[in-house]
Amino acid sequence: MTNVRMYTLAGVVTAPVVGGITLQYDSVQLLKLPYISGAVLHPDTSTAASSDESISASPSTAIVFVQVDPGKSIYYELTPEGQPLRVATNQSPILRGDATLLFGKGWSLSCLEVS
Repeated sequence: MTNVRMYTLAGVVTAPVVGGITLQYDSVQLLKLPYISGAVLHPDTSTAASSDESISASPSTAIVFVQVDPGKSIYYELTPEGQPLRVATNQSPILRGDATLLFGKGWSLSCLEVS
């Protein structure tokens, strides 16, 4: 079993320029904290775990920050609001470490630990 932490956020913000007056065409983006809600899923290699509706209930939810336990990998699927749940299988994309994904109101995350 692994732990998959997920935090919903309203988006990202541009980091302020702290010094100088240099003309810039790029910027550093930071997660817009505090996060809206959080949950921990506990998938194993035979049973997928899915987030419930409470994690993405806020209409301002725009992204999800996902953290997979160090050294672990998961298969994952995202399901937008109003669509049938896509359950993660060994044919789903793989995620390791930390990731920021598009996520909205009513969405869910399903994950399965890679064996």
